Amino acid sequence: MNGEHPTGKKLSPLKVLPALAILAALGVSCSPRAALTILPDSSMTWEISVPIEKAPSEFIASSTGGIAGAPVFNAGVLESRLKRRGFTAVSVTSATDTLLAFTARADSAKAVFASAPGVFSFTPKTPRNSASLRISIDHSTVGELLALFPPETVEYLDFFFAPLFTGEVMSQNDYIGVIEAVYGRGMAEALKKSVVSIAFVLPGQVSTVQSPAFVNTSTGGNKATLSMPLGALLSATETLSFNLEWK
Repeated sequence: MNGEHPTGKKLSPLKVLPALAILAALGVSCSPRAALTILPDSSMTWEISVPIEKAPSEFIASSTGGIAGAPVFNAGVLESRLKRRGFTAVSVTSATDTLLAFTARADSAKAVFASAPGVFSFTPKTPRNSASLRISIDHSTVGELLALFPPETVEYLDFFFAPLFTGEVMSQNDYIGVIEAVYGRGMAEALKKSVVSIAFVLPGQVSTVQSPAFVNTSTGGNKATLSMPLGALLSATETLSFNLEWK
C-alpha cells in the first residue's frame, strides 16, 4: 500500500480502517448474502451475512496498526442506526473480523422504503394489480442506502473511489486495477471473486424480475435470487434498475 489516495490524499490509519471495514461489509469476501422477506401483512425482515476472508481481515490490521482479530464493526451503533431508519427489532449475531451478521425486522416495509424514496418504490397488491418493488441505484441515490450505516462511515467513502460513489466513468477492470495499486493484490483478488447474492422472499408468486445485464437471476415460487459480481456493482456508472412483481 503506498499510503495515498489516487487524488494525492494521504491515507491515515484512522481513515483507512473504516474505509476497509465498509469495503469488507459490501462484500470483499467469499459469499456475502442478503435476504429480504416481505410478509402478507407488509412487515419485512432483512437478513445479512457477510463472511470476511482472512486476507482482507489481516490487511485491515496490518495496514492500520490494529490488533489482528479485533472486531471491525460496532454492533451497538449499527443496531441504533437501523432502528432510526424504521426497523423495530435488530439482532446483531456477529460483528467480528471474520463475520458480520444481523437480522432486522420492521412492522412496515413501506415505512422503511419511504426512508429512501429515491431508491425504493413499493406498491402493495390490489385486487386488480400485482404488487411490485422497484429499486433504482446510482451515484445520486446511493447516499440514501448508505444512510442506513453509522454517519461516520460516509465520511470515509471517498477512499473507495468507486464509480458508484463518485460518478466517475471507469471500467470494472480499471477499478480493480486501482484497488490493487492502492491496497495491494490481495484486496484486488478478493474483489474479483466476490459475488453478492440477494434473495427476495415475497408474499406471492414471482411474476416478473428485471435487472441489469450483469446480474444473474433465478426464480421459483415466491422467491427471486439476484447474484452479481461486486466489482461490476461498484464500478457501475449508469443507473441500476431492478423490478420485481408478484401476484
